[in-house]
Amino acid sequence: MGSIPDQALSKALESFDLCASVETLAELERVLDRGKFDRYRTRESRRAFVATIRRHSLMFVVDLSDLSVVDPPCHDPDLLLSLVD
Repeated sequence: MGSIPDQALSKALESFDLCASVETLAELERVLDRGKFDRYRTRESRRAFVATIRRHSLMFVVDLSDLSVVDPPCHDPDLLLSLVD
C-alpha cells in the first residue's frame, strides 16, 4: 500500500494535473540527488520518485523573457509556471 506520502502522491496524481518545466524537474533531480537525503531514502528510490513525477507531468516551456509579464517583474520560472492557463 505504501507510506502516507506515497498514498498522498498517488491520490494527487489521480485527481489533479501536475505541471512542470524542464528546469523545475532538473532542479528536483539535483536536490534529491544530494547525499544528505541518503538516510531517508535510497538514491534509487529518490530517482524513481523523480521518474514518476516526470512521467505524470504536463510539461511546459518556461520562456524567461515572459517573466516580465509578472508585476513586479521577477526571475522565478516556477512563478511563471504557476500562471500558465
